[in-house]
Amino acid sequence: MADIFKIRESIMALAIDQEKKLREHDGDRGERGWFDEDVMWLLHRVIDEAEELRLLLLNVRECQGADAIMELAQDARLECADAANFLMMIHDNLGDMCKDD
Repeated sequence: MADIFKIRESIMALAIDQEKKLREHDGDRGERGWFDEDVMWLLHRVIDEAEELRLLLLNVRECQGADAIMELAQDARLECADAANFLMMIHDNLGDMCKDD
């Protein structure tokens, strides 16, 4: 059971990028601004972000030059964080629905 507290490096790297993206909007939305959002609206945002990621990945695949590939790959990683954030918001809101008050 102690292994559950050992977080994999890849999960931690994604979580750090997610937090960076979330903090960009803390000023307008607060630390939990998704609380009042409908889960289906959030799911549509996941789909939107996945499409943005798909387009970036196509560009990475077609790109020439190490610097350009590196820049596009970093953009794609941040797009992954955006999509993951919307999934986290759904997960969080569903968790609130599961609470027994």
